[in-house]
Amino acid sequence: MNDYLGIFTDPGKTLAAFMEKKNWIAALTVILVVTAILFYLIYPIQKEDQAKFVRESKLAERLSEEQLENLDKFTLTKRATDTVFPMVFMGLSLVMAAFFIYLFFKMGGVEGSFVHFFSGVANASLIDCVLGAIVRTALVLTKKTTLVTMSLAALFPNMEFRSLGFMVVSQLDVFTLWYLGALAAGIAVFAKISWRKSATIALYYFIFKVVILVGLSYLSMKIVGM
Repeated sequence: MNDYLGIFTDPGKTLAAFMEKKNWIAALTVILVVTAILFYLIYPIQKEDQAKFVRESKLAERLSEEQLENLDKFTLTKRATDTVFPMVFMGLSLVMAAFFIYLFFKMGGVEGSFVHFFSGVANASLIDCVLGAIVRTALVLTKKTTLVTMSLAALFPNMEFRSLGFMVVSQLDVFTLWYLGALAAGIAVFAKISWRKSATIALYYFIFKVVILVGLSYLSMKIVGM
């Protein structure tokens, strides 16, 4: 247990140890289970928000009255089975994140195999995908809306959440930045490089990630008319 607490208190040495041992199964299991539980808890609120967004968008013109009326309706069975998709998506997201982080660090001349970097990503993600996710879920349940943020977007309450500006600043999330800093520290110790070099490479990855995610999100919303 103390090993995992070290991710939050001493991420450099702790994550480096996990990377060296290629230890990732426990962290990935916790992340997937927590993802499923938290998604199940906020499912009704998410359905309501999604239905509201669709009804207020141009997409509503393509749907029948019956379809619009049933947008936020669901059964307990569907609520349970739908928790599978976030788990699968989370697993794939971690693999993709590890791949690109591995790629960026390899281009930076850092040694190590993919499984080393996946171990680092999986364990560091306990910061964002567990602690951060629990905090966000608590806010969602309290405010009864999924439109909550722990990012710089909170400083711009009047900004339209579908705007390009909101999408960009919402990526500057407290827990995401904490995760990125911790991971950079872990890789620095593991690879025996300076934290500055590790943080710089991690920053390049983060910028790349923001450009791709924001670009795809903005484009997809425009295509469907939201």
